[in-house]
Amino acid sequence: MENFSITLCFALLLLIFTYHSILIIIFSKKRKLLINDYEKLLNLKDWYEKISEEASRSYIIERVEKRGNELINQLNLLNSNLIAIIRKAKKIAGTATKATQ
Repeated sequence: MENFSITLCFALLLLIFTYHSILIIIFSKKRKLLINDYEKLLNLKDWYEKISEEASRSYIIERVEKRGNELINQLNLLNSNLIAIIRKAKKIAGTATKATQ
């Protein structure tokens, strides 16, 4: 009976050791996969931040160009109004000088 108990304990220890070894192998493989996934995630994060910066720069450039075009249009309108006012002033001055002569 004592030999049977010793054999049983030895068999249980052997099973536990085998199970422990298998778990170590499985966890080391999972750890490597997680490390690879984490590295891929960091690369994607860097790429996303780079794209976000470029997109925000592009948006800012578009807004500045749009505002610049609006200002150019307003200046052109003011210039045409100024030319019209100068012409009217010349006409008034021309008629005023004719009237005084």
